[in-house]
Amino acid sequence: LAQPLWRNFRIDSTRNSLLTGIISRQIADVNLRASVINTASSTRNAYWDLVYAVQNVQIQRGAVAMAEQFLKDNQAKVEIGILAPLDVIQAQSNLASARQRLLGAEQTRQQNELTLKRLIVGSTQDPLWTATINPVDRPEPPAKAEPIDLKAAIANALDRRTDLIVSLETLRQSEITLRYNKSLTVPQADLQAQY
Repeated sequence: LAQPLWRNFRIDSTRNSLLTGIISRQIADVNLRASVINTASSTRNAYWDLVYAVQNVQIQRGAVAMAEQFLKDNQAKVEIGILAPLDVIQAQSNLASARQRLLGAEQTRQQNELTLKRLIVGSTQDPLWTATINPVDRPEPPAKAEPIDLKAAIANALDRRTDLIVSLETLRQSEITLRYNKSLTVPQADLQAQY
């Protein structure tokens, strides 16, 4: 039987490896949780970006319809003699701008849809990849604004910050390694017994 009295008394290489391994597993669990939270958050944000883009396309289509009607009205007024031909050109310019904004809104909708598909569809071979996503949920304002407990919200946020948790666990891991390395600097004195 060999019992270290000084070097390796409280911590040795086996206990160091065991303790740092446990902390490494905890860090991996926290990183996995952070990855899941980030993916869910990105998916939620991509969905609401798509909802906004779909609504923006509808608004821009309405703007194009209004610009077309405005052009028709101005053309009729020019024929009657109420307006100058310059007003028709200005209405045509407004219509062209409205169509350009509509094209931009449709392009943004397609980009937002692709972003959401990348988050929820496994690959481009999946049948959902070619499907059109039509979001049905719309944001609804709360009926009554509830007061926010700021101190509790800050405490909750700090408790759930994965980067802070990883930093604290890494610090614990470094402290264990430091204790082990300090143990290696003292002389070795062992008590040995045989039977």
